[in-house]
Amino acid sequence: MERLSEQLMNCDRDNFRRIAQGMPEAPAERPQAEQTAEIFNALFSALRAAFPAAMAGFREQSDFNELRRQWAMAFQENGITTMAQVSAGMRIARRQEKPFLPSPGQFVAWCKEGHNLLGFSVDDVMTEYWKWRRLVFRFPTSEQYPWPAPVLYHICIELRRQSTDRQMTEKEMRQAASSTLAGWERRVAEGKPIPPVRRALSAPAKDSGPTPAEMLKAQYTQRKAAGLV
Repeated sequence: MERLSEQLMNCDRDNFRRIAQGMPEAPAERPQAEQTAEIFNALFSALRAAFPAAMAGFREQSDFNELRRQWAMAFQENGITTMAQVSAGMRIARRQEKPFLPSPGQFVAWCKEGHNLLGFSVDDVMTEYWKWRRLVFRFPTSEQYPWPAPVLYHICIELRRQSTDRQMTEKEMRQAASSTLAGWERRVAEGKPIPPVRRALSAPAKDSGPTPAEMLKAQYTQRKAAGLV
């Protein structure tokens, strides 16, 4: 079986929605439907390992299906759409001392709490993005805008590129912001640095007086005119 991270990143969004609404997976794409079902099986396998007493009360498949539906709804309603978010929730889950399964709301809170590696949420990114688009005309370049952190510069520049290329709606913009932010968080989690904002150096101001070469040339011209050379 693929790692949980690979399964979640490949999850079909329509099937995810269907699970949340208590509908069966779409039969047209059977391999994808199977993969969608495996996502929650793998997730609950990880939760079962972290919470040994978690599944003792689920003896019927119908009970498990209802539990899976409730968790899918919680994920969908609270914007838990990336493996980075789920992994963040599992990091906190493994630190718990009680052996009982958390509620969907508690796990969602853990996903959001542990996912903030850079100190910025999607709301923070979108707020800074629209502020930058509103004020950027005041600065010679985007690099000279007073970014609160270099990572916001990189994220906002990428969002502008995607928005221009794809003419995205505001909902699509938030999804792109979430994906881009998650990508930078993965980069930091892997120990990779965030590049600084590369500000172009301004050209040096022209000296108002003659340069040393110009002064030597002037002295030579004077001496030549006086017959000294």
